[in-house]
Amino acid sequence: MTMIADIVVKPVETPPETPRDEAPPTDGPEFVCQEPGCTEELTYSGRGRHPKYCDKHKPSNKGKKSSSPRASSQNAALASQATELIVSMTDVMAIGAMLVQFHDTEEAITDAQPDLRDRCYAALVGNPARARSIIRILGGATDLSLVIALMGFAVNIGSTAVNEYRGKRAARQTEDD
Repeated sequence: MTMIADIVVKPVETPPETPRDEAPPTDGPEFVCQEPGCTEELTYSGRGRHPKYCDKHKPSNKGKKSSSPRASSQNAALASQATELIVSMTDVMAIGAMLVQFHDTEEAITDAQPDLRDRCYAALVGNPARARSIIRILGGATDLSLVIALMGFAVNIGSTAVNEYRGKRAARQTEDD
């Protein structure tokens, strides 16, 4: 076994200094407003998109018309369901008024329902969160609308039958006299 005792250590040569990566000097500002005739310099933070316009020429939404909230088909369906639940609650009030012989009140409630339906729908179509909460609160019993419809049918038929019976009974009494 032989050992190499003569190890020559040479000093490490450093490479010549390389120039740093620097942008060449420019004649003007890096970003300028793209509006024709505007020469205002724009500042860029180094993050995100480069600016295109100065604050004076930046497009804004101020000139655009504000439209009513968009009604998607889902929002329309939610608004319709919530509106029908509200109107069905007024049906319950109308049935109650009819049962206690407040026929003018029952008629006023029934006459006001189309306007109430239109106003509720218009208010709820732009606010689906409110429509969902109304459906959750009033639609807790899934058969509520069906029960109300059947009650209204029964009361209308029942009151017609009672009035017809009273008329026939009065006619019989006048014949007997």
